[in-house]
Amino acid sequence: MRVVKRVSSSDGTIRRVHELDDGSLVESVVIPHKTKTNLCISTQAGCRMRCSFCESGKRFSRNLSADEIIGQIDDGLDVDSVVFMGMGEPLDNPHIVEAVERVKKEKGIPSRKIAVSTCGLCDRMKLLLPTKVNIAISLNATTDEQRSRIMPINKKYSLSILKETMQEINDSLPSRRRLQIEYVMIKGFNDAAIDAERLAALVPKKSLINLIPVNSKKEHYQPPSQETIISFKAALRKHGFICYVREPRGRDVDAACGMLAGK
Repeated sequence: MRVVKRVSSSDGTIRRVHELDDGSLVESVVIPHKTKTNLCISTQAGCRMRCSFCESGKRFSRNLSADEIIGQIDDGLDVDSVVFMGMGEPLDNPHIVEAVERVKKEKGIPSRKIAVSTCGLCDRMKLLLPTKVNIAISLNATTDEQRSRIMPINKKYSLSILKETMQEINDSLPSRRRLQIEYVMIKGFNDAAIDAERLAALVPKKSLINLIPVNSKKEHYQPPSQETIISFKAALRKHGFICYVREPRGRDVDAACGMLAGK
């Protein structure tokens, strides 16, 4: 595999397009911070989950091998943490555990500096527990009707099933670890005060919640106002949750969360 395109954002983020040996294209994103560098990598060429707000789900080609996943981490790149949050659903790839273990062993990245995101494949989430990496659940809604509209996987794993699985995962984590909840906020869809209350009741009390203003070129998917996001965050904090707003990085070069499309 080789890097065939690098596009730099005004905020320093770098979107990289990798061409695999069969011509498939996948993307990784280098996200520099003041004191560290994060790397977001892909696990599939495309994605089968078809979340409506995410560009990666427009087409699915195949799973990446463990070598192809690891290959996105250049030996010359000084990386502090790796997140499996690029193109594809990590738990839909049978090579994910091997890839995670090799990132730790071959690249020297400790478990606490690795995160694997999933849209909620409940029958496979426990496979990650022995790896001791951070587990992030892409939740994005607080009712079944709501979630099924934007995430087809909810028709297989309803919120009641996901809630039970999240609690089981949470109870199995080391005392200092927190289950990460990713919540993409869409204006007028899942950003109301009642959504914050339902979210607080849905996830384990020890969870860390990341609020992500939606990144989309679709006109009907717009981020909420800053005032709405701040109020939503405050409501969750009143319930005792650690809650952050994830500021978009690389949006101007299609490198932000939900924008990777292998092009």
